[in-house]
Amino acid sequence: MMGTLEQSFTTARTDPERRTDFLRTLHELAAGRERLAPYIKDVVYETHIPLECLDRGVLPLMRTDTPLFARFHRSGSRSVVRVWSRAFDDSVHGNLDEFLSTLYDHEGWHAMEYCDRPEAIAEYMPSEYIQRSPDLRRLADICPSKQTTENTLLQMHSDIRAYGWQSQRIQEGIRRASDTFAQAIARERELFLGWIERSTSAAESNPLQSAFVVHCTHGRTITPLQGTL
Repeated sequence: MMGTLEQSFTTARTDPERRTDFLRTLHELAAGRERLAPYIKDVVYETHIPLECLDRGVLPLMRTDTPLFARFHRSGSRSVVRVWSRAFDDSVHGNLDEFLSTLYDHEGWHAMEYCDRPEAIAEYMPSEYIQRSPDLRRLADICPSKQTTENTLLQMHSDIRAYGWQSQRIQEGIRRASDTFAQAIARERELFLGWIERSTSAAESNPLQSAFVVHCTHGRTITPLQGTL
């Protein structure tokens, strides 16, 4: 199976028209083996660059959409993972295993948390947002654009855990990744840890902010290898 997927991945790198079929086939064959079928509903190829990425001048790689009901801290929702062309660049993922590391070990980790413990990754939807939009379908448009400080911190903590899980899978030999890729994962994790540390230090000088940070991080102790746009 892996040989066939390797060939399909190589083809999809150079032929954007083949990427949708590749991702569909990959997920059909690999989701069960990766034990992520209960968490990831679909993996789709995206050509549209989100406005927030254009504003920041960055190219997106992969992203796990927040399931609607995760915003209400209701477990059980499966996620859609979106993949952009940059993920097929050989300077980003040198082989299929590195691609799978980002797709299933990192984004899959986010999908697992959205499903099993959404309170660890998604900010609770305030009642005023519900009142503004009685039609639940409209909430899907409101939720993703709501990026508060608490939501950002929750996402950072989840990214730290996801990068840790990626590193652990590489170290255990489950993913065949280059030293360059493994080091990049470790650097990203350290970058997020640094941001959290600076946020905590700043909060200690402000009692109100300190209480807020404790609320955000309580119960989410970060340990080594605990296992985007």
